[in-house]
Amino acid sequence: MCFSAEASFTGAVVLTIMGCLTLSKISKSNQILLASIPFLFAFQQLTEGFLWLTTKESLADYVEYAPTLRNIFLFMAILVWPVWIPLSFFVAEEKPWARYWLFALLLLGIAYVSYCVYGVLYWWSLDSVSVEFFQHSIKYSLPLLAIYIPVIVYCVSTLLPPFFSSLKGSSILGIANLLGFVVAQYFYTVTYISVWCFFAAWVSMGIYGVISYNRQKAS
Repeated sequence: MCFSAEASFTGAVVLTIMGCLTLSKISKSNQILLASIPFLFAFQQLTEGFLWLTTKESLADYVEYAPTLRNIFLFMAILVWPVWIPLSFFVAEEKPWARYWLFALLLLGIAYVSYCVYGVLYWWSLDSVSVEFFQHSIKYSLPLLAIYIPVIVYCVSTLLPPFFSSLKGSSILGIANLLGFVVAQYFYTVTYISVWCFFAAWVSMGIYGVISYNRQKAS
């Protein structure tokens, strides 16, 4: 995340603990993907924590790993979430009407990722991706952000799934994530990728509450 390596590592630890607690609450195997989201965010925050460490003078020898850490973080942020989020809600869903809409969002996410992969293979180079440590935050610059339609598709596929889920409480997660997106865009325009990922990571801990509540309701 933004701010410091310590903040990222703390987030990774807390998210890992919450991920373990969330997995312990699942009552059906179709909830595993959804319950695993905190673990993925923990890994993403851990990666960015190590990226922060490459800026420390005492660890200057490790700066050569910065591009790899950058690519791992962006792989999670740009390519994993647009598919994983709608897929996890789709798999966990049992009501036909909700599955219909979640499947449509999943197809959007897959189309977006396919476009990005095609772009990397034929249009863009990873050398065009840059990282700048800007006002206690991390700024990721990549060509994709200059093209509005793919960005809109990304936002739709990642922000809307909770609103179409029939799981009680999922809409609260969606509202919290949407608020995090708006705050990141408005107050941290330059570094919103890093900041929004941080907000979304903490919001993902709410999955524990969603799964716990729906388990109690079903019993």
